Amino acid sequence: MFEPDEVAAFAAFCKANFARIKVVCYLRPQWKVRKSLYTTSLLNGGVKECDAYQNQISGGSAYYNYHALFERWAGAFGAGNVDLRMFDVGQFPGNDLRRDFLSTLPQPVDESRLSFDVDSANESLSQLMADAFVTVNRVDPQRIDGKLNDRNILYKAALKKAESLNRGALEDTLAHVYAQVFEASNAALAKAYFARETLFTPPEPPRDRAAESITLEEVGLIVRDMVGALVETTKGRLVTKSDAAQLRQIAKKAKGGAPLDADEIDALLALANRTKG
Repeated sequence: MFEPDEVAAFAAFCKANFARIKVVCYLRPQWKVRKSLYTTSLLNGGVKECDAYQNQISGGSAYYNYHALFERWAGAFGAGNVDLRMFDVGQFPGNDLRRDFLSTLPQPVDESRLSFDVDSANESLSQLMADAFVTVNRVDPQRIDGKLNDRNILYKAALKKAESLNRGALEDTLAHVYAQVFEASNAALAKAYFARETLFTPPEPPRDRAAESITLEEVGLIVRDMVGALVETTKGRLVTKSDAAQLRQIAKKAKGGAPLDADEIDALLALANRTKG
C-alpha cells in the first residue's frame, strides 16, 4: 500500500475488528532489496542485466523511501503501533526471520506446533547463474503468447543443478548510487525512530571485475557441469525424429478413421509420460 488513503482505509478496518494492532516492518537496505527483486525477476522470465533493472529510482519512491513509509503507517496506526526492525538474518533467533517475527507477538507461541521445514525459499542467484538465466529467458522466453513456457522452467531447473555456476556474488554497480539517493531519508528515519545517525552500513565498493581471472581449466569445469546438468535433465524428455515419425503415422491413421491398436496406444502413453517428466 503506497497511498495514504489506502493505508488509512486499512487502519480503519483493523481498528474496527481488532482490539490490539501492531504493524511489523522489516527494513533492508534499498540496494539489497532491488537486487533481491532482480533475481526474482529472472526466475519469472526477466531479460535485463542487473544494472538495467529499476535503474531510474528516485528519492521520492513510495516503495523505497522508508521514512515516508514509516510516516504513512504511523500516521494511520500511531507511531507506537509500528515496529520497525532491521532485516538481518544473523541477528534473528536461530537465524530465522519467522522466529524473529514470532518474538514480536504479545503472547508466546509454542514453536513445536509449527513447521520450519522450509529453510529458505528465496535464495539469491550468483553472477554466473544470473547470466545463465538471462540467456535462457532471452532465447526461450518464459511466456509465449501469454502462456507459460515449460521449456524455460525446465532449462532453469537444470541450470540450478550445475554447482559450478554458483560462482561470484551478483554484482550491482548501482548500489552506491542508491545509497546516496536515500541517504537523507534514511538518516531522517534513523534519527526519528532509532535515535542514531545512520540506518544502514554503506554498501561495499564494487569489485574490479576486469582484474578478475579464471583459468581455462576452470572454464572447462563450468562448461562440463552446465552441459551435464542440461543434458541429464532434458535427455528423457526430448521428442526425437523417430518419435515424431511415429506420431505422424498414428495421427494419419486416426484421421483416416481407423482404430488404434494396443501398441500404438501404448506408444502414445509412453511418449506422454516421458515428456511429462
